Amino acid sequence: MTTPPTETVRELALSNPCAAAILEDLHIDYCCGGDRSLVEACAQAGVSVQSVRSRIASAARAPGDVEWQGAPLGDLIDHILVVHHEHDRRELVRLRALAAKVLGAHGARHPELARVCTLLGQIATDLEPHMLKEERILFPHIRALDGGGAVPRPPFGTLGNPVAMMTVEHEAIGGILLELRAVTSDFVAPDDGCASYRAFCAGLLAFERELHQHIHLENNILFPAALLLDDTTHRAEALPS
Repeated sequence: MTTPPTETVRELALSNPCAAAILEDLHIDYCCGGDRSLVEACAQAGVSVQSVRSRIASAARAPGDVEWQGAPLGDLIDHILVVHHEHDRRELVRLRALAAKVLGAHGARHPELARVCTLLGQIATDLEPHMLKEERILFPHIRALDGGGAVPRPPFGTLGNPVAMMTVEHEAIGGILLELRAVTSDFVAPDDGCASYRAFCAGLLAFERELHQHIHLENNILFPAALLLDDTTHRAEALPS
């Protein structure tokens, strides 16, 4: 199959529920970097487009996987809130406590752990107000749009304004995750690392994967669908009665 030069990573990620996990394994950014061409992204990762497609085609769908593309936006928002927002809050508390423990035990031999603690603190500082803005302002407005009834005039002007802000904040968080991966040598504990150190690195890896999926659902599915719905609503309102 010939890949069109304009095909993006996002388009591939949305083509199959198994695609995101494969792209994650190959370290191809499908959430914040979804606009990149698939050809360019695969070349940078050192893999062929065809091999990526083959892996995705042969991957078994995980139990409980849901096809969110085209699902009711309210259902997707509920999923993001319960599965991702709640998880991120809990996991950041756990990982920051574990980071402090590992730093105390191994900081003398591994001074990079101080930077790891700082980066986790930055993610917590950035992510909590980000999620609150979604929960209190953006998501309720999208629910109202999806409900089909009268939609109150929002305080932020057009929907594109908060969506653009959320996308920029996603990119900033993605950048911190990249630095975390670099500082921890791809989340691999050193040979002298204790069980807590290894558990900490495994937790960081799992948190990265989860946060990528979280951002993917918003950037690539929820926000585009909400913007389309918002545009349709405004067009209908502009029609003469």
